[in-house]
Amino acid sequence: ETDLTPKQALQHLKHVSEIWKLSNEELDQLQEQLHSNKIFLNMVVHDMRNPTVSAKLGLQATLDFLKKIRSNNDTTLSAVEDLSNLVDRLQARSPPSNGACKCCKGRRKSLKSMSPGQSPMAEANQS
Repeated sequence: ETDLTPKQALQHLKHVSEIWKLSNEELDQLQEQLHSNKIFLNMVVHDMRNPTVSAKLGLQATLDFLKKIRSNNDTTLSAVEDLSNLVDRLQARSPPSNGACKCCKGRRKSLKSMSPGQSPMAEANQS
């Protein structure tokens, strides 16, 4: 151990105090830099997340649209089938190709012999 004079001890204490002060300043600077880095990193993460959210929303909208189209196609197909069945039923009740009506058992004139614009119902009402 070395004996220090009071003057040397005071100088040593000033030196240690200066080192302590500098290390605290450096620590403060590092903490500020860390805080700035965290803010920057949060901004980068936010900016990266926004386009992916937009892309996800766009894909979801496209998927919903495709599901709606599929549903509409199913509805349209069902409507076409219903109309086709209706036409089949109407054709089954229509007069045969010779023009005689099944329900009237041939009492009405042939549809072929009617003049243009003449209604089959008008003729049925006359008889």
